[in-house]
Amino acid sequence: MKTVCWTKASLLFLLSGSLAVLRADQRPWVWTYGHDMQAPGHAELEHYLTLQSVDWSAREENLKSVHQMEVEIGMTPRLDVALYQVFSRTPGSSLDWEGFKLRTRWRVLGEGSFGHPVVYLEYADNATLSESVWEAKLLLDEEWGPWRVALNPVVEREEGEWEAGASAGMSWRVGSHLSLGGEARMNGNGLRLGPVLAHGGPGLWSALGASWPVGGAEVGENSHEIRLIIGLGLRP
Repeated sequence: MKTVCWTKASLLFLLSGSLAVLRADQRPWVWTYGHDMQAPGHAELEHYLTLQSVDWSAREENLKSVHQMEVEIGMTPRLDVALYQVFSRTPGSSLDWEGFKLRTRWRVLGEGSFGHPVVYLEYADNATLSESVWEAKLLLDEEWGPWRVALNPVVEREEGEWEAGASAGMSWRVGSHLSLGGEARMNGNGLRLGPVLAHGGPGLWSALGASWPVGGAEVGENSHEIRLIIGLGLRP
């Protein structure tokens, strides 16, 4: 399995080397989406690293790392698509392939419309196509000077059950390459809050965020979550 993972990583590296770095839209949050989309003919490579722990004091035994490799391609001025490959590792185990995700975004109205509404649809599954998850979001996003606010209502269907929730983010652009902000997420397990630090410019960006449950985590739920995303803009 390790050989396969290193082979995939090498192929991605060679692929990135054969493309010209062009642009990548900086994301000010790590769980909440803004209205930014890939332009037609443009592409982006993103790596998500998420660390999850049900008990931070015992993280040497329970800290799980999840890696998502995403290739995102702009199709039309209002449509883009993406493919994710998902890997995970727990202490004492090797890096395992969990499955894949397919997603698309469609801009409902023109670029200048209030809220810049975008519909987000995602399908995720494992290697045997036996654990399908469907997710739909509405991405709403507005800016006022250096301030930016986003809201993502979401519905998800997993194992025949529906669940509704939402995420929201607020950010303040400190300079041309740096923004500070925070995120909130709510679902059936309660409310989670955390800060976000984003940095980057044309072609390369990164965002680092953390998340903790308000009032403490329920049994079996993550007490700590940390996510780092790095994006690299590409063009053939």
